[in-house]
Formats: sequence, structure tokens, C-alpha cells
Amino acid sequence: MQDALANLVFMHVDVSEESGQKLRERFGVRFTPQYLITSAGAEPIGLILGYSTPEAWLNALAGIMAEPITMAEREQRFGRYRGWLGRVHKVFHRFWTRSTRLDRTYLDRNCLFEPVQHQDPQSTTREAIATTEASWKRGEPVVMEAHRINFAHLDSTVHALGRQEFDHLLGALDAGAPLYLSDGELAGLTRRGTSWAVRGDQIVVRNLSRTRRLVVVPEDAMAVLARRTGRAMRSPGSQAIALGPGETQVLGFADFIAPQFPSIDP
Repeated sequence: MQDALANLVFMHVDVSEESGQKLRERFGVRFTPQYLITSAGAEPIGLILGYSTPEAWLNALAGIMAEPITMAEREQRFGRYRGWLGRVHKVFHRFWTRSTRLDRTYLDRNCLFEPVQHQDPQSTTREAIATTEASWKRGEPVVMEAHRINFAHLDSTVHALGRQEFDHLLGALDAGAPLYLSDGELAGLTRRGTSWAVRGDQIVVRNLSRTRRLVVVPEDAMAVLARRTGRAMRSPGSQAIALGPGETQVLGFADFIAPQFPSIDP
């Protein structure tokens, strides 16, 4: 690590000053501190965001210097393949996996929400709203991608911006009475028309199909519910709940030990 540090030339740039504006625009700096590691030709090879301990900073730098390829190359690579070959390999791998692993449900992201990583956060929010509304008109669910950096960061101005834009996004979408689901719920509804999810000390079960369905809550989910309520299950095992078309129920521990919910032995 000492050798790597000896080969680096450190330069401090104040992006708030006029002299730093060109570099800010060139490298897309949205917030500080930001440590950009470049090659001798000024091609970015790594980025360290925010404040951290010296040990964490050195570890991040070591990871970048272990293979100092440009960030563009790093983004394109897939496994041991790079460039156009990597992209072809990625497409083939995705197609092969979906063709052979029919037990899986694949949820493709169709909306991007990364306000703090763009020069114009408001435009990112507007695009996310427009994409969501267009998907709803087509009768499609919205699978939105948003990384943690938008909501949690050592620089308070960063996560304050991300949370502000998130509030704007939710406020604009509230008029459509959205149904917020986890990926597991959406996968269940896609495959079977039914879903279950543990929410605190309750379980939410849904049947969004057009016929009466039996929703089976697995034993491990019942065990989680029992732990969260501090009680032991009287009849261990999966639980089956009959729901009518479009019906949703929010059930607590006491609901599951009632006689009307049969236990299903594995």
C-alpha cells in the first residue's frame, strides 16, 4: 500500500470556486468530499465517496489500485469478460438462466430513481414519475431502482437532498393510490396471483386474482411471527388462509391459532 501511495499525486480542488467549476462539470461532482482516482491520462479508475475512517479509506483505495482499470471498463466487464464480449456474455447468461431456471421469478427494473447521483435531481424525480404513470397505464407494476446513497450518507446534505426528492416522488404518486409491495410479494402475485409478507407482528396476505384462492403461509414465516410476538405456536406448521377475489387480510398471531385456519403438515 505504501508503494501505491508513493505513486499517487494528490491534488485538492475546491469545486465551489471558479477554478474548480470545469473539473466539477467534467467529472460530474454532485457533493463533497469526493476522492477521484485517475490514470496518468486523467481517465477515472476509481471513486471514494464521503467521509470515512483512515482504515476504511485505505481499504477502498487498495481495492481500486489492485486492478487500476478505467471506471468505464469496470462497468462494462462481466465476470472475466470485458467490452462487447462481456455484454454478449451477459445477455446470453441472462437468457440461459431464464430458460433453465423456471422455478425463479425475474423482476426487471423499469424505473430508475437516483437523484443525488445526477446533476439535476428534480429532473430525475420527474422522469421517475412519468415512467411510473406510463407503466400504470399499461397495467404493469413498477420495479424501481434506488440505491442507499440517496437516503443515507455521512454528508447530511446528500441524504437530505435524496429524501426530499423521495418525498416529492411519493407525494406525486399518492394520487394514484399505489400498492407498495416487496419483491417477494410481487413475485408471488406474478406466479400465483397470491402473496404473503411478514410486517412487524402481523402477516399480510393477498389474493389479487379473479377467483377464490388458498394462500399458504410457510412454517418459517410463522416462526418469525411467533418470535416477534414473544409467543410459541400452538400448532406448528404452515397455515392456509382462504381469500376471495381481490381480498387482502392483515392477520396477527391470535388469528392464526383460531380453528378456522388449518395447519398443514409438511
